[in-house]
Amino acid sequence: MVGAGLVSRPVHSAYSLLDGASSPEALAARAAELGYAALALTDHDSLAGLVAHAQACAAHGIRPIAGVELTLADEEGSHLTLLARDGHGYASLARLVSTAQLPLHSAWAHCAGLHDK
Repeated sequence: MVGAGLVSRPVHSAYSLLDGASSPEALAARAAELGYAALALTDHDSLAGLVAHAQACAAHGIRPIAGVELTLADEEGSHLTLLARDGHGYASLARLVSTAQLPLHSAWAHCAGLHDK
């Protein structure tokens, strides 16, 4: 569950092609230095970095939060950042990433268990 005190903003790792540069390990290490209790990873249109993110967070005593920044299939290429609040939310993220190019009205059918930020 996303709790009080969490600052939700896009955090992109090197798994966000052409956008992020930091490894999940570097992000978790910096979060630990800053005293964060949790860290969300919201790479662009991909969940590929989440295993490395979870392992890095565990090594630094930080709770990992699975997220994604989806590029919507609208005319502007808008972004929607979503954070999983539980296992059901993670499953929803996986389905959404797989169907990210659907029109928005179709994609909402796969959003159970997610927070939109």
